[in-house]
Amino acid sequence: MSKGWIKLDRDIMDDPSYLSEPFTRVQAYIDLLLLAATAPRTILVRGVEVEIKPGQIAMSEEKLSERWQRSRNTVRKYLSALQKEQKIEQQKTFVTTLITITNNNEKENDEQQFEQQNEQQFEQQIKNIENIKNKKETNLKVSKEKEVKPSFPNNNLSQRKQKFYDSLIPYLDKYPKEMLRDFYEYWSEENRSHTKMRCEQQTTWELSRRLAYWARNDKNFNNNVNSTTTTQRKAKAISLIDRLAATNRTEKES
Repeated sequence: MSKGWIKLDRDIMDDPSYLSEPFTRVQAYIDLLLLAATAPRTILVRGVEVEIKPGQIAMSEEKLSERWQRSRNTVRKYLSALQKEQKIEQQKTFVTTLITITNNNEKENDEQQFEQQNEQQFEQQIKNIENIKNKKETNLKVSKEKEVKPSFPNNNLSQRKQKFYDSLIPYLDKYPKEMLRDFYEYWSEENRSHTKMRCEQQTTWELSRRLAYWARNDKNFNNNVNSTTTTQRKAKAISLIDRLAATNRTEKES
């Protein structure tokens, strides 16, 4: 089985289907991971202040029973099994049950280290690309030829992913690198059998059009474009005012 991390947005809990069915034990454990506090805080339970540390959840069996759509006896079995597997620890008080995710700090540190390594690797690749462009002084032109399918003729998936990554290089002058990074991470996602990327499963594929459509839906990109346009208009207006003022001074002096 493959090991590693995936990013799971806590907004998934707002999806209408998230709480639509009774939870299994695995779903219950994932739910606890999503509910766990990310920073120290204090909550009120029946008028009593309860301090929560990162990696903890303050929720009674009754509340979990309602949330998971399971009987309290089943919830108790879930929690006991997870505690026996050393995935959680329970501390019952007279107002609630304090559940602690075990090894939470290690999980967070591993995830942060993984993200930092990815970020550093991506930044280094960008620098290498910019250095190559400056040395060769080449003017890379974006091909407008339509592609029926992304073609990365190599049986090695990692090499095909690299070729897909390299195909985005010419677009660095047109789109922000953050947007290109998100685009690459989405379309290079592997299928369950780890044999193909998401983009290789499309019946048609035209990279320039896919990027243009992605950019239109990227709020940060659109905000940057609008901000740049507004700044340029202001600059032109200031320049025009300066020219008019200079003309008036010249006329007065003459």
